[in-house]
Amino acid sequence: MSVDALGEELSGLRLCDAEALRQMQLSLARHGQLSPVFAFSIDNGLQVVDGFKRLRAARELGWKELSIAELTVADRAHAKAVMLVLNGSRAHRVLLASIRPRGLNATASR
Repeated sequence: MSVDALGEELSGLRLCDAEALRQMQLSLARHGQLSPVFAFSIDNGLQVVDGFKRLRAARELGWKELSIAELTVADRAHAKAVMLVLNGSRAHRVLLASIRPRGLNATASR
């Protein structure tokens, strides 16, 4: 898939520091693309759900194409939920920590 065809409207929900991007560039240059960019189709285009660093690193390296896995989602809210799942348990813990009721003892969830 052309890197120019992949949108990043959900990228604001992910953190990407300069060092992580640099490491991704090194990995792509050394090993190639090891996993697809996950995207969903909406409004006649593809939006990335997972793989923002891969996409940005590929663009900076001058790559024209990346492998993608196209996901079927109902809407943007569903895409955000998929993003949470794809980013694993660390993202899940961050979300849960952000919605924990006040006064709940942190050890109660262990």
